Amino acid sequence: MGKVAISLAIGPLHKWGYQHVCQECMASQAEFADHIYVVQSTEDSTGVEEFLSKYSNVTFISNPSTWHHRPGETDEILTTSKKMTGFHMHNLIKGRLAAFRDGYKIVLSTHNNWYIPRRGIGPLHDYIDKFQATSALTGRMWRFVQLNDTLFGPGARGDFLCNLAGMDEAGIQAYYPRLKWERALGRNVPDNINDVHIVDCMFELYPEEFGAMQERFPDYHTPKGAWDWPKYLEYRVSRFKRFAKIESIPLDYWGQRIADKSQPGFASHYILRELGLSKTIGIDVVIRRAIDCNSMLYNRKRKCPEAKRAIQLRFLYELAGQAPDGTAVECGVYHGGSFVCWSGTRLGRGPLIAVDNWADKNRDAFMANLKRYPDLRGTTILEMETCEAPAAIEGQVAFCFIDAGHYETGIARDILVWPNKIMPGGILAFHDYSSKGGVVGRCVDEWQKRDKWESLGAVGTIIAFRKPR
Repeated sequence: MGKVAISLAIGPLHKWGYQHVCQECMASQAEFADHIYVVQSTEDSTGVEEFLSKYSNVTFISNPSTWHHRPGETDEILTTSKKMTGFHMHNLIKGRLAAFRDGYKIVLSTHNNWYIPRRGIGPLHDYIDKFQATSALTGRMWRFVQLNDTLFGPGARGDFLCNLAGMDEAGIQAYYPRLKWERALGRNVPDNINDVHIVDCMFELYPEEFGAMQERFPDYHTPKGAWDWPKYLEYRVSRFKRFAKIESIPLDYWGQRIADKSQPGFASHYILRELGLSKTIGIDVVIRRAIDCNSMLYNRKRKCPEAKRAIQLRFLYELAGQAPDGTAVECGVYHGGSFVCWSGTRLGRGPLIAVDNWADKNRDAFMANLKRYPDLRGTTILEMETCEAPAAIEGQVAFCFIDAGHYETGIARDILVWPNKIMPGGILAFHDYSSKGGVVGRCVDEWQKRDKWESLGAVGTIIAFRKPR
């Protein structure tokens, strides 16, 4: 098996949509390659330290010659499209040359939002060995696409694989700038391609992050309204409908890790919905439902800015979407305003359960609201104390929102039983939390001192945690 290096040109890993899944993607590449040459295109290297601390087979190249801006200047603007494509290719060449100087003959050019499945490592090495034996200069590898938890392919092929055998440094510098990267989407794709070489996760970002590209590349114009989100969405959906097919291959380790981090607002969810492949109900629809059901999480105060009225509902929806598939529960549903919101991202992903003792006699209001929405009619109702519910629910729970008894014995009893019911990677959220005191804040803080979970942050008076895997 021949040794393989990777040339990876990156920007800052904490913005522009790179921050969501790049660590998983780059980790998969580090597992595959003998060595990775990471070339930084900006002075800001935030996020790179996390990757470098985990893998020793990485060389980091960052200096003014690799940055697309002068030292100390902003990296937000690339004044011409030529700079964008030019610097990307320029830095990939720097990575390739570094690999060549260190004795590597085979170099794979990648992106920080691509991952290499573990099941693809063997077939990919086999392909590279055959490619090297032909003494070809460039090899074409298959690229699949992952939208949330759905794998499409084989969607594209490109000249990602470079064979430097027999070429000196001058030859490489002369040849590779002229190399044209071809993406023959849907053309001449054999039916028997089953080996997943590379998976592209470029759609795991928010539409607004995609739209911000226009500000970064002010003169970059491409067909189909590249920076106009509705036009771009229409274009991408049409391409998926025309060329891509859903793969029956299940997601492996890295694919599942990335799917677990996917959020309902991501472009991948938009595209799946337009393709008719997602049962998730959009955030704007469920917020309207929550308002109609008199949700206490919707801020109706006159002085509250319009943009902030639904921030707690949005946060809850995102949390429910991030949680793994499985049972999802709300403890203390009142009229059901928050329940009809977050449940919109759980349809088809596992049982929905509403728990309340309805001591406040609002059961009829909740049932009436539930009946308004046919997609929620399969909800299981548990009329009992919330601390008793874990024993009545089969198996572990993927998501739980606790908005029940805010008195000392109520929240304390819930915290004694619910954390043990959450599956590894599952999410537990609380309402009426305050770091400045109060019963819920005190009980939650004491619990976290005893049993530390991953904090997912707080919005308004909602705080959430992910159970360690």
